[in-house]
Amino acid sequence: MQVRAWAILAAATTACVDTGDSMINGLWWQQGQVLGLAGISAAGLAATCIGCGSDTPPASIYSPPTLAITVADKTPPAAPVCTNFDQDLTGGQVLKHKQITIRNTQADVGAAPAKLCLKWEATKTNTQFKVTVLSGGDQKDDAYCTNSETSPFKPGTTGLFAIPVNGKPLVLDVEYKGNESGDSDPVTITISSNSKVVNPKTENPNVRKICFGIAKVGACGAIFPSEYYFANATKANPPTQCFGIKNCGTAALAFKGADFETANAQYQIVQQPNAEDAIAPKGDPANPDGQKEFKVCVRYSPDDSPDNEDVILVVSTNATTDNGKVKALISHKTEAEAKWKVDCSDPTGKLGFFFPEAEKAGKKTCKVVNDGPPPLKIQNVAAVPVQSNDEEAVNAALKCKLVDIAGTAHDLYSVGPGKSADLVCEYTPQGAGKPPAAVASFSYGSAGGNNGTMTLPILVGGCTAPSPEFGPTELWQMAKPGESSTGNIAVANQSCAGMQLVTACIAPASYKGNEPCQAPSKSHSLEPAFAPMSVPAYGVTTLKVKFAPDAKATTKQVSDLLHVSYCNGLWASDKCQGTIVTRAINLTGAVAFDDKVVPPTVACTLGGDAANLTKGNLVTIQAGAKGGATFDNQTFYYRFVVSSRPAGATSWISEVQQSTDQQSWTKLLPDQPGAYEVLCQVQGVKTDDAATYAWSSQVPVQFTVK
Repeated sequence: MQVRAWAILAAATTACVDTGDSMINGLWWQQGQVLGLAGISAAGLAATCIGCGSDTPPASIYSPPTLAITVADKTPPAAPVCTNFDQDLTGGQVLKHKQITIRNTQADVGAAPAKLCLKWEATKTNTQFKVTVLSGGDQKDDAYCTNSETSPFKPGTTGLFAIPVNGKPLVLDVEYKGNESGDSDPVTITISSNSKVVNPKTENPNVRKICFGIAKVGACGAIFPSEYYFANATKANPPTQCFGIKNCGTAALAFKGADFETANAQYQIVQQPNAEDAIAPKGDPANPDGQKEFKVCVRYSPDDSPDNEDVILVVSTNATTDNGKVKALISHKTEAEAKWKVDCSDPTGKLGFFFPEAEKAGKKTCKVVNDGPPPLKIQNVAAVPVQSNDEEAVNAALKCKLVDIAGTAHDLYSVGPGKSADLVCEYTPQGAGKPPAAVASFSYGSAGGNNGTMTLPILVGGCTAPSPEFGPTELWQMAKPGESSTGNIAVANQSCAGMQLVTACIAPASYKGNEPCQAPSKSHSLEPAFAPMSVPAYGVTTLKVKFAPDAKATTKQVSDLLHVSYCNGLWASDKCQGTIVTRAINLTGAVAFDDKVVPPTVACTLGGDAANLTKGNLVTIQAGAKGGATFDNQTFYYRFVVSSRPAGATSWISEVQQSTDQQSWTKLLPDQPGAYEVLCQVQGVKTDDAATYAWSSQVPVQFTVK
């Protein structure tokens, strides 16, 4: 071996070594150690290639940065093989972590050994994974890594880490938190670096990929929610809660049955799948996104019996774990309701957030004050677009969070009686113009659970453009042939700029042309006939819709669209200084050929202390449904719409919050004194026949705020 080593060295002194890449230099040095050259000095070895040209870099003892990766102190498999987490079926109650440690393990020899420059990114389509820097974040060095001769990164690249030889490693934390998404895709973390591998013909010398997934075996069932309680339920209006069972495995999940672990006369299963119904695993053509689910619905009818009001719903499947059973804990609580108010102290006198110039960033803060007696739970704080297709634009421009007195942000926060928390919204301009219409939204409740959602309008920019909202976004009416019924569509201007309504007309939903007012509906009409009108800043107007099916009607259901157009800029000299925008509102008319389906009725009242209504304090609007001959003791869905408010008030139930599903009440936060009106409506649905349903008429409740 000694003779062979010196022969190699002698050959190197008479001819340049064609390395082709500094990678080979690192390999040659490693061979030199094996061949007994470890004792040769750096200067002596470098001299073996004196006079080499620039096209053939000299052989030397220089060893390039070496990327060493471990996961939980073990070498991870190369992607696409994944390091798997055991599946979490607790709905995120238990967090699981795996740490990635990245080191520079090159030989510490030669002059100024290069740092390991790297950049990582996660290809994440699974919302249950989160990747963050746990330590070593102070090693970011964009300048070094884009100027180093040995780095592949181009100038301008950001987020680069520079790890010296035997220096502090970069540690990434991979967190797995189960949720209801049903996501099963792995997360792949790509690490680009200036490290080199031995064989560039079979491996990318600058890229390493590692993968994390969720272990799944056979059939698997997961139930959501896994815990639920009915709050303040009454026998007169028994609520229903549906539980979804999704396939979290790799084989088909079959339904076997549903029951309660202990019988309780107050709980009934009112809907469940057929025995042996099956759900294919995620990725199968029959369940491509993993969102297919079994639905088991439970109704709670409180009575005076001594039954234990906590029950466990047991759904039996062919899952390979827990004997194929998934369970949900169901209970009932009667609890004091937290009283609270919001104080934005905005110079405009409006709720929400107002930035005088749309081109400038800004931040606004509102205080959420708990007036007691129980703790107030706040969560799910976000800036929510009024129109769902505006989500990306709103997320880019607006961020809302909940901050405690120390300035720490919280995803979930409990405010004690007499205490407060700050609702902070930040606005970052994304170019010319304002972001789409949005509201600041948060869920609230007493200590036991959620009671509802609050929305506050986010006002951005000067008084140059209106911000219209409609309610309801679908109007349902019923009438016999030759008779009629009427309903109201409220149009609110949520801006400090005046709004001009240019046209409003009703055309069949099947109409595909560009002039809907030239194709009027034969069943729906506006009364009185529409005439252009101005809606002042923060004003509300109402459009009355009449449904009158022909006396010879043969169709059971009529679908039409109310087309409302408005000027989105200044209206002057009977001309729009901006563009004309059109919204379409769904209108459904049911023709009552006989008396077999009798719509439900609704009573609308104020809850709580109706005699002490003051600005800035929540008002509860309560709806009471009566099923009548068709829908007695059936399922009810509720809708609430603000139809009038005092001049200058912005109080409104947003389009996304107008339907409260089976919650029979809502809350409104008055921001101006004066008279308010809210329209209540209820939909009855036959529990055992979802195709049989009907809406009640709209019923107003009126109140005055001091």
